[in-house]
Amino acid sequence: MSWIIGPGHIRSIGEVHFIKFGELHNRPSERTEHLRKAFERAGVKVEVPSDIQGALWEKFLFVVSFGEWVQ
Repeated sequence: MSWIIGPGHIRSIGEVHFIKFGELHNRPSERTEHLRKAFERAGVKVEVPSDIQGALWEKFLFVVSFGEWVQ
């Protein structure tokens, strides 16, 4: 579990620190490379998937399974 505690500061509990991110066009970019390096320096395991849309759907399906139906 993670949450924002202030500008540029994230509080995270647990032992696994992991993130996936990428460009919507699924091509490498300077922006993703700079971000990858920053996360690695912070000790966060990083993956830049070859199909970011697929990774987004996987995350959505995972998160929605913990949801609650509210009307």
